[in-house]
Formats: sequence, C-alpha cells, structure tokens
Amino acid sequence: MGRSSKGYSAYMLAVGVWGWVILLWLLVRRWEQGVEVSLLWEGGFFLGLAVLVGLQPVRLPRGA
Repeated sequence: MGRSSKGYSAYMLAVGVWGWVILLWLLVRRWEQGVEVSLLWEGGFFLGLAVLVGLQPVRLPRGA
C-alpha cells in the first residue's frame, strides 16, 4: 500500500472518531434535557443506515 492509502486510513479513522464523539455528545445533551434516550432504537437506526450505505457500490475512475 502506498502513501495515499495511509492518508485515507487516517482520514477514515478521524471521521469515525469524530462521528462517535458527536453521537455521544448528542446523547448526553438529550439526557441532560430530560429526554428519554433509547439506545436500542437509535443504535439500531444508525446501524441499519450504515449497513444500507455499505451495500451501495462505489464507482471508481478508470485505472483505479
């Protein structure tokens, strides 16, 4: 793997970490406001969304 794949891996890690940070921050904010937080429903929704997005084909330019 070349340099670009290392940069891509670092980017994906950063996006994943920030996604979790934002999700946890939103859950804490909702809990502080007295809103009932259902991790089963919300986690299931985002897991299902991730699976659906992961099933979509990725089109690459020629030669990639």
